[in-house]
Amino acid sequence: MLLLDGTLGADIVPFLTQLQEDSLACTIMMYDDWIQKHASCGDHHHDHPDGIIYVRVSPEIAYNRIKKQARGELSITLDNIESVYTEKEKLFIANKNSPKTLQYLPVLVLNGNIDFQTDFAQYYNHLFYIKRFINQLDEKKQIALGIYKEKVQHRHCC
Repeated sequence: MLLLDGTLGADIVPFLTQLQEDSLACTIMMYDDWIQKHASCGDHHHDHPDGIIYVRVSPEIAYNRIKKQARGELSITLDNIESVYTEKEKLFIANKNSPKTLQYLPVLVLNGNIDFQTDFAQYYNHLFYIKRFINQLDEKKQIALGIYKEKVQHRHCC
């Protein structure tokens, strides 16, 4: 299981949709949903995550994106976004205030400042890194279970 999260203004829905369409052999859950389920469920062992994907967006860009989408009055301020950004940085980067089950997990940090609606190359580049991250986690899990896959060596002629 992977947890996917982003600061406000990070459009992580396209990544989630594409990854689910690719039907990867893992469950991907939004961080907030996992925390809510974790807090309300007595048995936490059945859904232990293997890693975290964090789409990081600077507060200024997030504010401008939210303002553009709102097309009117905003109930959120730049200060609110900066506060959430700081908390996410403490949680995912500095590893402070994390639940114990998340403290030693690998974190893939992606640049969410990119406009994915216009920069498709970066969008697919991020998908590549997400898939590679998932494969690396799977390999580590298999090694821990004692499953060793020999990598196929490519023959070079001449």
